[in-house]
Amino acid sequence: KRHARTIIINNDATTYARFGDDELQDEYLVECRTLLRALSNQFDAEDLVAWTMVEYNRYFGEILAQSTGLGLLRAQPIAGLSASYVSSDMDPAAHIGLGLAHYAHCS
Repeated sequence: KRHARTIIINNDATTYARFGDDELQDEYLVECRTLLRALSNQFDAEDLVAWTMVEYNRYFGEILAQSTGLGLLRAQPIAGLSASYVSSDMDPAAHIGLGLAHYAHCS
């Protein structure tokens, strides 16, 4: 996995209903759904977006945890309790509810 500095300007906001509409022949949405369904084993639009957000925040949470404490993570040390923000250099900073060692809140 890798990332690059990217600027995205979304001039075509969509809805869950539109994103999940298999009858809609928008080439971009079809490609996005197909890729995300293959990666996530999810089908519904809400689940695809949720999976993507968790993966994104897990990925950047790991990067922040390896940095010099220059970021915020969401930590949930006890299942069922609310998560809170902690410095990325705290140990442990796990998010028990998601089963992740590090979880950012980037999106």
